Amino acid sequence: MPDIFKKLVLQNVDVQNISPRKSNKLVRDRIPEIIKQSGRTPIVETLSGLELKDALNAKLIEEVEEFLNAPDDNKAVEELADIFEVISALATWHNFSEDELLTFAQNKRKYRGGFTRGLYYRGDT
Repeated sequence: MPDIFKKLVLQNVDVQNISPRKSNKLVRDRIPEIIKQSGRTPIVETLSGLELKDALNAKLIEEVEEFLNAPDDNKAVEELADIFEVISALATWHNFSEDELLTFAQNKRKYRGGFTRGLYYRGDT
């Protein structure tokens, strides 16, 4: 893993000083393990079906809000990675693999374009 990614990913995982976070939300798969390493005992439940979909939708909103409020580029890219992870999980919930999702995105970009040119449609004349 490149150093910049290690820095971004690991900067918030100090297991000695991990503090209690907001509860009653979907968390990444390794979070319970990290909490245990800090000496606490996490209480977790495995969700499935519509309960999982609802939790993923709520997590997507949470991560988008964190992205929109990111104080700098490093935090923004960290939040974008979280958004990507949630979107990947949502694709899986809808029976599509991450590779299939990326293929859909590439095809849309090929035929309709991306958003890199900053085009803002204001209507027709």
